[in-house]
Amino acid sequence: MAMVLCWLVVLSLVSNSKNKKNRIVVTALASSSSSSSKATTTTTTTIPNLLEISNQALAYASVHGIQMECTTDDDDTSDLLLYQCAPISLLPNAYPKWAFEKAKRLAQPLNCMVDSIARHPTFLSKTLRTVSETDPFTAHLLSLYERIYHSNEEEVNYAKIADSMGIQRSDYMLTKSTSSDGEKKCLLKQVELNTIASSFAGLSVQVSNLHRYLVTSYSKTLDPFKTHNQQQVLPFTEEEGENDEDDGVPSNPALDCLPNAMALAHQRYCQRFHDNNDNTTEKNVVVLFVVQEGETNTVDQRMLEFALATQNIPVVRLSLQEIYKRAVLRMEDGALLLQGKGTNDIDAIQEVALVYFRAGYAPTDYPSEQEWEARSVLERSRATKCPNLGYHLAGTKKVQQTLARPGQLAQFTKKQTGRTRN
Repeated sequence: MAMVLCWLVVLSLVSNSKNKKNRIVVTALASSSSSSSKATTTTTTTIPNLLEISNQALAYASVHGIQMECTTDDDDTSDLLLYQCAPISLLPNAYPKWAFEKAKRLAQPLNCMVDSIARHPTFLSKTLRTVSETDPFTAHLLSLYERIYHSNEEEVNYAKIADSMGIQRSDYMLTKSTSSDGEKKCLLKQVELNTIASSFAGLSVQVSNLHRYLVTSYSKTLDPFKTHNQQQVLPFTEEEGENDEDDGVPSNPALDCLPNAMALAHQRYCQRFHDNNDNTTEKNVVVLFVVQEGETNTVDQRMLEFALATQNIPVVRLSLQEIYKRAVLRMEDGALLLQGKGTNDIDAIQEVALVYFRAGYAPTDYPSEQEWEARSVLERSRATKCPNLGYHLAGTKKVQQTLARPGQLAQFTKKQTGRTRN
């Protein structure tokens, strides 16, 4: 069984520390690799006007915010926010339409599966117990999950009445295989499922728009590249359907769907716990972005933040250490409050409707017990969590390994009628 990586042209803006200038690095490659010990082969093709196309891409990226924060050693600018072009693929890869549509169809059942797993403490505890014996990070997460969501230690448990929200990302690759009778197939294979801090929803929308602009503007120039690209995938018999016509770069609605989902969670929280006509109260009900200190992928996050701002929903960005210092759980009703005036023009006390994790998924996010205490306060509140601890644990590699074993997946993909989802 061989796996082919389709043509990829990588464009990056690299800082030169010696002369403080930027240089463009453009690399074009295509490689095929096999599970055997055969050497990897590499082929190349020539793209006319590559530097011109690259410069157009850089200009487009700058105008449309395809950027990341960067650091500098210059003391005079150390307090300023500086940005550079994010590493991006210069051109899109050919991808069979049937596989793309299948991946989209799988999104909802996979989301439902994660929700079912998160509500199955016996499965999670059994699956992760052996990992917890050797991994303190997993052990701490599992202990919090069991204590907060599936024990009766606390007389009043606000976490159990809180809504749950999932923003999940499945990663796929195409696998080429040849059967014993010589039939060639191209199969869609899931690499992993991310259930916490699933990033690049914002930047990927702009990259899709960039790709669409380039392949439209340089259609004739890029025809040889596109032909070679398609030959890496399309000669193989597809799992279903016939070869599709080139439909171009599909639209990506993530920057509409994700902020709208967050806005809905915010609205539902206000409906559940506040008088929906009290605008004075609602302006103090915020969405909390849990972020890493020193984060560079802030533009991707800010795109979601500014989309929420258009719906008059304020966002507060805090690290777990900052949350430890500012967050308070109001014990009489489970409200999560932030003390101290924020950067928005709202009152000193802010109530959190939705906790959106862009941090908290790695051991390095918890350098002390204070960060763990902050995570505990967030989870124990009535605020909606995206994700909660159950969703977080459902996305661990050990759980995904277990689900790949025969008979494991069916228990989480059955409809109410008892039939298994396709």
